[in-house]
Amino acid sequence: MLDWNGAEPTVPSLLHARAEALPDTELLVTPTERLTYRQAEQRSRDVARRMLSASIGKNTRVGILFANTPDWIVSWLAATRIGALAIPVSTYQQAPELHRTLRHADIHLLVTTVRHLKHDYADRLTDISPELADSTAGRLFLPALPHLRQIWFYQRDCPSWATLVDDIDVDDSIDDTLLQEIESEVTPSDPATVIYTSGSTTQPKGVIHTHGALVRHSGRVGSALHDFQPGDRIYTPNPFFWIGGLSSVLLAAMHAGATVLCEPRLDPPETLRFLERERATLYRGQAHARSALRNHPTFADRDLTSIRGWVHDVSLGMTETCGGHSAASLREGRSWSQGSFGTPLPGIEHRIVEVGGHMPVPDGEPGEICVRGEDLFVGMVKRERSEVIDADGWYHTGDYGRFRDGELFFSGRIVDTIKASGMNVTPREVEIAIESCDGVLQAVVVGIEHIDRGQDVAAAVVPKPGTDIDPEDILRQLRKHLSSYKIPRHLSVRRDGIPVLPNGKIDRKTLNRLLREESMASGE
Repeated sequence: MLDWNGAEPTVPSLLHARAEALPDTELLVTPTERLTYRQAEQRSRDVARRMLSASIGKNTRVGILFANTPDWIVSWLAATRIGALAIPVSTYQQAPELHRTLRHADIHLLVTTVRHLKHDYADRLTDISPELADSTAGRLFLPALPHLRQIWFYQRDCPSWATLVDDIDVDDSIDDTLLQEIESEVTPSDPATVIYTSGSTTQPKGVIHTHGALVRHSGRVGSALHDFQPGDRIYTPNPFFWIGGLSSVLLAAMHAGATVLCEPRLDPPETLRFLERERATLYRGQAHARSALRNHPTFADRDLTSIRGWVHDVSLGMTETCGGHSAASLREGRSWSQGSFGTPLPGIEHRIVEVGGHMPVPDGEPGEICVRGEDLFVGMVKRERSEVIDADGWYHTGDYGRFRDGELFFSGRIVDTIKASGMNVTPREVEIAIESCDGVLQAVVVGIEHIDRGQDVAAAVVPKPGTDIDPEDILRQLRKHLSSYKIPRHLSVRRDGIPVLPNGKIDRKTLNRLLREESMASGE
């Protein structure tokens, strides 16, 4: 972990420490771009001055919409180093999801790419607000996005209504001296970023983290769990817009002075070539992606001797705790109990309480896992603190587990969030989307087990009386409204209805078994 030498744990302090100590070390490498620590500091300084010239300042809400590229890092660093609230936006989002995030977060400035893979964000923005088509570059006033005032692009092929970052004039008075003074007023207690994550409700929640919590915990995770070292070249498929990519990889790597390797998407043969060419030393990502690489036929053809292990650290974590809150690292030189998720990481306390209550249970007894501590989130967007954190500072995670001899054992979710390939999916959100499709009377979504992906999204759909529905047509409609990872991998049309219990409630256990058997029979 970085030696602060008296400096406060803030994003600008972390950036300056690394740029001064390791200016020519690469921070990020993609198949087409490279960014050193010095370049990250210089480019984000330039964008920060342009933000200040456009009246972006402390606590202004800045949306960041890119894949894992230098533009993502530069934009996020530029916003956080001047005290603005950086809000990463998922590249998976379709127009309705993007609309909800931009509006719910009250984003004032959106810095984005025109397109990524098959996603055209300029088109999605005009779908959200058709008035954009008749707008020109400058300040925006859009009823659909009432707080959005500016949209910035780095590419010159941007729409006429957008602002090109390079065309923003920098006020002569905003020099390095003023920027340093602005950065000096960024404190560990200041909000730094908002990470959107699916919860137990129908809509994602915006989790707010301070500079201190984010910077401290990323350093603790990188050293205590991942054992990141100077000179490491860490490959990750995890997006920076989620906490696992931002805190547990990108910022953790910055603490160590390491390099992060990223691609637009994971493509096993191309990825293996990339890992070989860049002499990767560590893989940090979901188990299913690691399996896809190691099981690919070309794996044996690549020289990957630089990788010092494909170890998957056993860690339990969530967005609300800046990533992992307990860990059973194999590098600690001890054996862990079967099924254990290790011991708490520094900065986080744990308590097991009765489900639905606050009374602690005895050691070894199961209950709801609660967390608190200096690295816990400080709030959620448009939620009062009392709604999400109890009077004693505990956050009730919705996870079911127990402590035994100081080790944490996780048994599952009390709420029904699906963990599909490491990504959270709220069943009700998918059910609402399916029920809006033509001919659908009812939809029930569950997570069915998969050996590599953890869980797959599966749906049982009841058609309206006298209506025939085509599963492929339903899936085509869903792709227009939902991120790809939320689309059911198995969709079953059940004309005889959904199995129910004697009390009339849905029999999810039986339904899960039926859908799992159907999925296996069809080879999905």
